[in-house]
Amino acid sequence: MRDALLIRNAIDEIFSTTPKHRVINIIVSGGGLSGCELAASLASYMDRLARVHPHPREALHITL
Repeated sequence: MRDALLIRNAIDEIFSTTPKHRVINIIVSGGGLSGCELAASLASYMDRLARVHPHPREALHITL
């Protein structure tokens, strides 16, 4: 649980400190079931963060 909170906080910090004209790339290592589930959850979370920290959704990339 602690690792998940650390990841969430790190991603939130990236959104709050990255200028909105810069692309944000998140890379998930491992394409198994857990990696795919994490990437899907990140996509949903990044949509919410894009609304909170005005950042264009087109500038967000998740690589699995």
